[in-house]
Amino acid sequence: MEKCPKPFISFDDYAEDVIHWAKEKNLLVPDNAPKQFIKAVEEVGEVAAVIMKNKGKEEAKKEIGDVFVTMIILAEQLDVSYSECLRVAFEKISKRTGETRDGIFVKSEDIH
Repeated sequence: MEKCPKPFISFDDYAEDVIHWAKEKNLLVPDNAPKQFIKAVEEVGEVAAVIMKNKGKEEAKKEIGDVFVTMIILAEQLDVSYSECLRVAFEKISKRTGETRDGIFVKSEDIH
């Protein structure tokens, strides 16, 4: 018997699941935003550890996913849309000029 393909689940669908989970856990308290930011930074550090220790794609997926989760919760705590944050950031970077040096994009105004 042939397996049915999994239905497509978008980033927004998962984000809504994260928000629902965070509500259930009483995490969406605006006053907790500074602590949530610290948690997000901790998760970014875990991504760095995966990269530095070359732990592979599966570990990278888990840790990058944790960063997304913490940032979605932080956006909710701050009453801003995570997708709007991404749109604003992309609009900003899409206009930048510069070049990649040693694997990092350097803005034109920072090139000496």
